Amino acid sequence: YMVEQFNNAVGGEGNIETLEGIAQIENGVLEVNCSPAVEVNIYTNVAWSRGRHTVGVGLTRVKYELHPLDKFARVEVIDKDGRTAYTNFIKIDKETDK
Repeated sequence: YMVEQFNNAVGGEGNIETLEGIAQIENGVLEVNCSPAVEVNIYTNVAWSRGRHTVGVGLTRVKYELHPLDKFARVEVIDKDGRTAYTNFIKIDKETDK
């Protein structure tokens, strides 16, 4: 199912457009689509879970396999200039994620 359109956050000199796409959850995977980034972090209610921190050059798509106890997620994207953008909290509904 489709989640919500990303909202830009203030970073560096002002608003940035690091997040251009949407987050989608399908078959237990959260997929993040964004304009080129150097870091993508996914925060959830679960304290420890692998695969939520991705570093690279020109990242435009990141996938995170949801932990069984994840109830929400928030995505942070950082571009090459250090500017940061965040999503709103994304509710993870296991019943509709099929």
